[in-house]
Parts: sequence; C-alpha cells; structure tokens
Amino acid sequence: MKQKTVSNLLSEHRLSNSTLDFLELIKSQEYHLDTPEDFEIISHVNNSPDMIKKIFGSYYEVGFCETFDLNTSSTKTEEFMHFDSINKKRKSIRSFGEMPITFENLSNFLKLFYSITGEEEFKFKDEKIIRQTRNIASGGAIYPTEIFIINNRIEEIPKGAYRYNVYTFQLECILKLETETEMQEFYKLLRVTEGSTSIDYINASAFILFTSVLNKHSFKYQDFGVVLSLLEMGEFIHSAYLAAATTNMGCCLYGGILSDKINKFLDLKNPLHFPVVSMALGTLKKTV
Repeated sequence: MKQKTVSNLLSEHRLSNSTLDFLELIKSQEYHLDTPEDFEIISHVNNSPDMIKKIFGSYYEVGFCETFDLNTSSTKTEEFMHFDSINKKRKSIRSFGEMPITFENLSNFLKLFYSITGEEEFKFKDEKIIRQTRNIASGGAIYPTEIFIINNRIEEIPKGAYRYNVYTFQLECILKLETETEMQEFYKLLRVTEGSTSIDYINASAFILFTSVLNKHSFKYQDFGVVLSLLEMGEFIHSAYLAAATTNMGCCLYGGILSDKINKFLDLKNPLHFPVVSMALGTLKKTV
C-alpha cells in the first residue's frame, strides 16, 4: 500500500453503497411520525396481553441433548456478591422522582459508566507505544462511540447539550438550550414529547445520547466495522445500566430518535457521526 494511500485512511469511510443504504433504512425520519401504519406491528404487540405473555415465556431451545447443571462456588467473594446485587437491580425505569439528580450524582455515574482506568506500555515492531486503557473494550482500540449529555433538570450546570470528554473527565458544553422553546424542539428530536413515548421526560434529569462515528471503524474493517461499532454501542449501554443501578438512579433506553436532525442540531458536521439511541436518566421514585 502506497504511503499516500495510508495517510488518507483515517479520513475515508470505505463503506459499500449497500451498507450506506442499510444505515439510511434503520434511521427514524420525521415523516414516520405521520405514517402510524409503519408502527402497526409495534403498537399491536405493545397492546396485546397475549403477545406479551408469549414474549416473556419464550426462550431458545435446542431439543434433546445431554445437560449439565451449573455449580457456582459455595463461598462467594465480596466482589461476586456485590456484582450479583447490582445485576439484580439493573432494569429499565420509565418514571422518575420529582427531585433531579445533582451534578455530583452525574459525575459519579459517568466515572463508573465510562472512564480511563489506567495506562499500559507495549512494544509493536520495535516501537514503544503507550496508550490509556478504558473500562470498555473496542475492536482495534478505535472507539467510535461518542457520548453526549442533554441536561434537562440538573441545577448546577446550564440546560443544554454536552459532549463527555473521557480523557479529561469533563463535560464540554457544545449547545446551550436557554429557552423552553429550544428544549421542546430538542424533545421532538429525542422523540420524548407527550404522546410519542411512555418515558417520564418531564422528570428525567438528563438524557444520554449514544452516538457512533461510523467511519472510525470502517476505515480499517470496511463494512464489518459497522458491526463492531454497534457491538461496542451495546457494551456502552450495558455499562450505563450497571452504573445507574450502582448509583441508585433510574434509567431507560429507547430508540426512534431523529438521527439526521440531531446530527444537524448539534452541528456534528460528519454525516457518518450517527446518533443511535438515547437514554433517560433520573432519580428513583420513593416507595411507600
């Protein structure tokens, strides 16, 4: 491979037209809101007790085969017990308490959710390379996932959109939403306005926007890079759920966001910087 070609790799997405078409097909567009028949199956499933029972009762079966009962240690470590407890608390919470989370609460959440965990040095073809390690793995250590926080009710920082800088452990304010009209406009892009979701967006303290710069993986892995990027997104989502459970906060992931309009609203510039899903985050309701 020529040096000129190599130097241009990082700026080329190398995605096939069929993959680009697929990415367009999975986006939610504004016109979908005016065509409820597109969501007919979803609506039917959500409103059918019989379907819900079938979903909850279904699981994959392989047929007759030899089986072996799993046998965990009789003596569990403290770490095992703690993680088991967090796993049991992990769930989607759609309604939140009236009190918003604090900036300290959010900071603690972000530290557990996604952070730099250390530094490692290794040799590659006689060259010493130092890199910072993170609590989430990425194919080829490329990390196309970018996290944005939309502040809805956290009082210590202005309302607006923030990029989470994992290297400096800072929130970078890229857009202030200073009026109720601006917030309502962004609600529409996040698809959390009244009638469009069952999530309690009014009491949500913040929204986490999971985005992926898809050309970061694909420059190296081509179309398979999209698979790696989406797998990585799943790691981030699972980590967010565990972090919320650990910090006693409620969260709920949801899709159907208007990806292209969010890209423009946040002035992300790269058309392959793809907002994938969003998550509502807030305090837990007090139980009586």
